[in-house]
Amino acid sequence: MSGPPYEFVDHTGDIRFVARGATMAELFENAAKALYASIAAPEGVRPLEERPIVARADDRELLLVYWLSECQKAFDLDRLLLCEFRVDEISDTHVKGVARGEPYDPARHEFKSEIKAVTFCGLYVKETPDGWEAAVVCDV
Repeated sequence: MSGPPYEFVDHTGDIRFVARGATMAELFENAAKALYASIAAPEGVRPLEERPIVARADDRELLLVYWLSECQKAFDLDRLLLCEFRVDEISDTHVKGVARGEPYDPARHEFKSEIKAVTFCGLYVKETPDGWEAAVVCDV
């Protein structure tokens, strides 16, 4: 894989990022890291609590949206900031893994954005000569 694991790209009114990985599993892990870097600065977030993350879908693009949406639920429902992601099983229609993080503490964590939803706008997941790449837009 060449380049950073993810990078943010200018997008009017929303957050757009491109994630990369040597494998599809690593791509999903890096996309989740980008999602959480959109919510809060990742520095200082500790992997104290573990959360299983599972998603199923009809294709890779939908699977990535569902995976990220499941990851996002940890913050939306429990105010848990995730910082580590591990995909244990993945196919074109199923992903299973574990995420770790800690409760959001406004005194310690730099909040950035409230993510309303992971969208289908400009979404793609593709294999490249260097591995895998995906583009994602999050509604804020």
